[in-house]
Amino acid sequence: GKPMPRTDRIVYTVLREGVTSWNRFLQGYEDIWAVTQTNYQQVVSGQGRLTPEMMRMGIRLQRVFTPNINSFFFNMSDPVFGGYTPDRRKLRQAISLAIDSRALIDLFSQGNAEEAQFIIPPGVPGYERSYRNPYRQYNIVKARQFLTAAGYPDGVETKTGERLTLYYDNSALDAAGRQYVALVSRQIEELGIKVVSRSWRSTIMRDRMDKGQWQFVAHLWIADYPDPEDFLILLYGPNRRPGPNESAYANPTYDRLFEQMRSMDDGTARLGILRRIRALVVEDCPVIAIRHDM
Repeated sequence: GKPMPRTDRIVYTVLREGVTSWNRFLQGYEDIWAVTQTNYQQVVSGQGRLTPEMMRMGIRLQRVFTPNINSFFFNMSDPVFGGYTPDRRKLRQAISLAIDSRALIDLFSQGNAEEAQFIIPPGVPGYERSYRNPYRQYNIVKARQFLTAAGYPDGVETKTGERLTLYYDNSALDAAGRQYVALVSRQIEELGIKVVSRSWRSTIMRDRMDKGQWQFVAHLWIADYPDPEDFLILLYGPNRRPGPNESAYANPTYDRLFEQMRSMDDGTARLGILRRIRALVVEDCPVIAIRHDM
């Protein structure tokens, strides 16, 4: 029955560079900061503990697991990379086979992540550690075979003789972000596909996402609640952009199974439906699952 606490004002500061926030943390202006590629060597010793320098400063290292999925989305409304015909599926599957999650994790997460096979993360019902997505096993030879089957041998369209171009929209404005974009681009370009990076400020990127003005983007989703529904809403047709289904994925069978699954209790029956959902998404390949952070 007591009134909520009140405050006269809230000050919210936007810092464009992560290194600026890190320096503020070291100076005592921030209470908490994450271990990233930028500061990992400074924070963590070879034994996986805090470095002596950090301990002398009174800093504590806390390991937190938050169920999440880092992935790439295709714009399923795009005339080149979208669609549900066999050749379009093969095209997306080829790109999925060409992206090496382990290389990305080792370089940008210092190995502290799990390779993702699907969008449901550990700790959430429907996650199965033994499952292996056939299109998330890095295999450049197989990827080239799939690309040829899609009508683009060596990245060149059979009908026109033109090289296929993939536009990779992103908001990578700092050095680490640009390195990430560059490595992903090089992996895809091994297929002969030309990758064009288009970097935008976050506000412009958000607007382009909502309007569907993109082909290929990185995507992060963190659990609001530990249930598969919270991740599968990302591909539920009625949630299409500007809702959470930013890829505009539309599969009536998926939607029907999703609606059935969301009202069920956890158990064998629900797991069976989740497996059917997974099989649909894996074959349609609107999303390339990369990693679950740890």
